[in-house]
Amino acid sequence: MRVDLRWEAQASKEDLPDHWSETTLSVGSVAPMGNELPGALSSTNGNFHATLALSCPHEAEGHESLLITVGLARDARHDDPEVRTDLRRFTVGTAANAARKFGCRQPGSLPSGTVAAGPLHHSVSLAKTQGSCAAVRGFADEAHDAGLRRAFETPADRHAPLMDCFLGTREGKPALRLSTTLGPYTKGYMATRKTSLIRNGAGVDEEDPYAWATAACPGSSHRSLFTAWPVLDDSTKKLALDDLPSDFLRTALNAYAKKTAHDRGCTDLRLPD
Repeated sequence: MRVDLRWEAQASKEDLPDHWSETTLSVGSVAPMGNELPGALSSTNGNFHATLALSCPHEAEGHESLLITVGLARDARHDDPEVRTDLRRFTVGTAANAARKFGCRQPGSLPSGTVAAGPLHHSVSLAKTQGSCAAVRGFADEAHDAGLRRAFETPADRHAPLMDCFLGTREGKPALRLSTTLGPYTKGYMATRKTSLIRNGAGVDEEDPYAWATAACPGSSHRSLFTAWPVLDDSTKKLALDDLPSDFLRTALNAYAKKTAHDRGCTDLRLPD
């Protein structure tokens, strides 16, 4: 087990789940810790990752958030509820101690029950989304026309610092990933990519392709990031849907970013033209 504590100004890729920045993959997806805890949990190849962002009333820029990250290397099943729940308990306890030491806000009470499974463990029809993919209901017809039929989601949680929603084909293959990277984590995200997404505010890259938007969200001087990326098929390593039009990427990203930003009280939302 490895435990790291970093101020937001020192955020790095280690604060993010494995492969979080490799958004064309379906691995590294997150589930919220629940009970309004500002944390998320991920599992990849038997390695578990938990992260939690404490709000801290410091005047110095870059010290508004303290990031607590716990990595657990264990040969366990990805959906092992006992390991996931124990990791949440340890992370919340560590965060509570850190909050007392550094004068930060307490993370909140530990919820009962197990941690929700990752998004790819549960799918619904586009019209029935109500969790992390709830925004899809607003463009379900366009998604259907683009070849997307299912949504893979986690419970809705406006306090989770990271969030995933996948849209899939009729065969149940993830084909589009919609993700939220909350302000304190965007610095670490940018450290793992060569593309200066945040500097440009919002846009669509039609060659790669991907789309992104940003907003100013409570608790961080860094802008939060909303992204839409086509996903590679695990078996062929080619895009599960290779003809998603850029107009649809823009439509999906805009609807997703608008609802997520509204739910989290974010302002100055910048969307692709």
